[in-house]
Amino acid sequence: MAVGMHARSSLRRRCRPRSAQRWRSPTILALAGGLAFGPGCTCRRGAKVELPVDAAVEAGELATETPVDAAPPDAAPPETRIYPFEEGRWWDHRYANPGGPYDCKPGVHRTTILGRKTISGREAWRMKTACGARQEIAVAVEGDELAMWFNGKWPHLLRAPLEDGARWPWVSSRMRLTREPGPVKVEAGTFDDCWTVTLAPEIPSVATTYCRGVGIVRLRRGGPKSNYAGNDAELVGASFPLPALPD
Repeated sequence: MAVGMHARSSLRRRCRPRSAQRWRSPTILALAGGLAFGPGCTCRRGAKVELPVDAAVEAGELATETPVDAAPPDAAPPETRIYPFEEGRWWDHRYANPGGPYDCKPGVHRTTILGRKTISGREAWRMKTACGARQEIAVAVEGDELAMWFNGKWPHLLRAPLEDGARWPWVSSRMRLTREPGPVKVEAGTFDDCWTVTLAPEIPSVATTYCRGVGIVRLRRGGPKSNYAGNDAELVGASFPLPALPD
């Protein structure tokens, strides 16, 4: 019953004098059928009991409760970042095909966000990598743009705005961006709005797939004859709710 409305009862009660009434607790509250009764009433036979709810609240005699039709708390807005970095978050990927410079033992490995740091005047996230030669990297994030600190420079992992077919320099090679034509299904779920970055044109089999609101969902590290062979991986879980599509 909403506070501020006056409740009137047409119920007739037979009351004993105040001195003869027995109250088991300082406050007696009944909320049923729009009726509210407080303690300490003094009435005569046949008298109507009328207690404005406002008065009971002001007197401290009415225990307030959340109305059953109250609106639920606002839900968290959906995650829209292509790689949702937050301190303490982690992602688990299942690796296979050991070998090559990205050597990881087969199984599940975790990537964790350790915190922030400033490098060469640029704020970045410290990331503990799952495996490989670099156990910690630094990634600067500006919207959909990701850049990694590498040999004194900030080459782009992703360059904004995301456009199908876009290319940009990467160390001694080039990156090529392709929008996935449909949802990407991995062990952690099925995700949409996904983009795959490949080393182009010489090593197109080396690829990383990002999905919005998730981060990296899939890795390919080349075929058996590639210098980058080994460590294909896919996402199996994360420390935050993932926007997976229903199966």
